[in-house]
Amino acid sequence: MSALSPTLDIETPRQAMADTTRCQVESLLDDDTLAAARAAIDTVPRWTLVTKLNGRHIDLDSAAMGQQSPVQKAEFQRHVDAEARRGFGYLYDTYSIYDKWHRGELRREVPALCDLFELINSDRFLDPMRTIL
Repeated sequence: MSALSPTLDIETPRQAMADTTRCQVESLLDDDTLAAARAAIDTVPRWTLVTKLNGRHIDLDSAAMGQQSPVQKAEFQRHVDAEARRGFGYLYDTYSIYDKWHRGELRREVPALCDLFELINSDRFLDPMRTIL
């Protein structure tokens, strides 16, 4: 089960938000939760590579894209770069925890990320964040 750190300081970030509208929350998760989340990232079964090409968002199989030849990778990167030069571009790997949870797949695929998702959507997490904000 995921948990917040027993040493979580709410007052320091709350004051920073009041003063500057920005803050960093130190030691948010307990050590076991943090270690489990970090380890879980390596167990994600399928990452999705997302980008924008020709003005449209596209999702690609990250593993398949990684197996392209160097020439294919360079050509793909040229298209991504061209999109960015036109004003806005992005290219990153993602694993949609939100969608997986709502489809009932997350617990089966990556239990530790399911625990973390449920924690950050619970009052145990949201109440201190509300105080900070």
